[in-house]
Amino acid sequence: MDNETQQVVADLGHELRTIALLSPKLAYMLVVGQPLVYRSRSIRMQWDTQTTDETIMGRRFADKLFQMFWIWDISYTVRRPNANDGVFGKLEQDYYAARAPYVDVNMRMVGREQFQITDGWQPLEDIAGPTVTNNRRSCAWILTADSNMSIDGINRRQFNNDEIPYIVDIVFSGMELSGCELPGCGYDEAVCYLRDNGILPSRGFGCGV
Repeated sequence: MDNETQQVVADLGHELRTIALLSPKLAYMLVVGQPLVYRSRSIRMQWDTQTTDETIMGRRFADKLFQMFWIWDISYTVRRPNANDGVFGKLEQDYYAARAPYVDVNMRMVGREQFQITDGWQPLEDIAGPTVTNNRRSCAWILTADSNMSIDGINRRQFNNDEIPYIVDIVFSGMELSGCELPGCGYDEAVCYLRDNGILPSRGFGCGV
């Protein structure tokens, strides 16, 4: 191995150790040797009445996660198929509706991994970016296998009659481990694996010490 290659390997090793300190589960995904495939998952909330503060509870992915899922970005779309039909400027009004959807969300992980994501209700546009802006919210957030996302939504204004149905799709895009032979791995398992392979500093010899 020449000096240039050695330096590249050293740099990658340093970067991986830095990632491991920030997100052990992300580092685990990058070193286990399983291929990563692009995945996009969505959760839909739909309001069919004009009533203000109507709450939709517990919307989830169609299926629980079967592999660890590395979220690259969270985006959303707002669709009002009947709004301003045939009116000049409809596209512009839809554009602004996507930026101010007047929808708050409450998000949590359920299943194998359970934790609250938002601290109560928060505006959707503070959690994700409108799809039309390509506003990526990059992060080192890993969703564990055998888990699911649960989202509650509430509309903070009365919809116009022609806005019904009011459809919001929240889209999670990223990379997922491919293959079914790798078991689900939580935080403790990831830390153990990284310590045993010299990527995270160990408090002793091997896992659990």
